[in-house]
Amino acid sequence: MGDYDIMGYNSKGLVMDMKRLPIGISDFEKLIQNDSYFVDTTKMIGDVYREPSDIILLTRPRRFGKMLFMSMLTSIETDHMV
Repeated sequence: MGDYDIMGYNSKGLVMDMKRLPIGISDFEKLIQNDSYFVDTTKMIGDVYREPSDIILLTRPRRFGKMLFMSMLTSIETDHMV
């Protein structure tokens, strides 16, 4: 797996560089440092803290960002957020 560049066109038809697609990257800090696209799931963090538990069960399909979400929580809790 690797990162893929994608190209976009602005309203004048000119090609512009866009962010990278993070194929296979599940480390939040690495994703931010590489300036890659990601789906912002920070609204889910409130749900995790509102209902504290010893175990967190994330029921999502394969390749849906579960590990990335947990990496984001770890980054926020350890104050290493970029």
